Amino acid sequence: MRKRTVLLAIIFLMFLATCVFSKGAMELFADKLLYNPEDGTITAEGNVNVKGDDMFAEAKRGKASADGSKMELEEKVIIKSVKDPMLIECQRAEAVLVKGGREITCLKVKRFLHETKGVTMKAEKVIGLLKEGVFDYIKAFGNVEANMKDKNGKPIKVTSQSAYYDSKEGTVLFKGQAVAVTEDRIVEAQEFTYYLADGKIKAEGSTKVIFNLGNQEKTE
Repeated sequence: MRKRTVLLAIIFLMFLATCVFSKGAMELFADKLLYNPEDGTITAEGNVNVKGDDMFAEAKRGKASADGSKMELEEKVIIKSVKDPMLIECQRAEAVLVKGGREITCLKVKRFLHETKGVTMKAEKVIGLLKEGVFDYIKAFGNVEANMKDKNGKPIKVTSQSAYYDSKEGTVLFKGQAVAVTEDRIVEAQEFTYYLADGKIKAEGSTKVIFNLGNQEKTE
């Protein structure tokens, strides 16, 4: 009886440190893990880390289903795809296994970074689909702000109501009251398409350009 009690205690202590899920090959690490048998959820507190075959993540707190098909992370959340150079920093995130991949939803996104292309964005909400460690697409909504470089390597800032990153096309589409600001001009349009490969930008719909000519302004 005593040996059984000791064994159960050891297993319980191990469970407080790490938990392995069957679905999606996910591992959950934290200072403290609590299992609720009533609803089959696991609550994680303190230095939460997630390691999977498609993503890495860290946060202050988290909650997951017992099979790992759904996970919620809160406070200082960082999510990084395994094969794609993508990193998202946000206040709250949810990862759910869906047909064809894992859907990631992030709220109050402080930074969405494409590391190799040098594109940094922030928004109120971001939804992305991970497929085999690569973000197939990412949709950003609400007060979208992006910093990147144009085809000449000069900094450019774009603001819009929404944005759509398409990995297959290699583009970021900005829509809704889109404004692009560079050192020498301000461009307003219904939408902008930014090409990651060469930094080109295409403006479409009611385009307006304001050139900075010192004390003079020229509008087209």
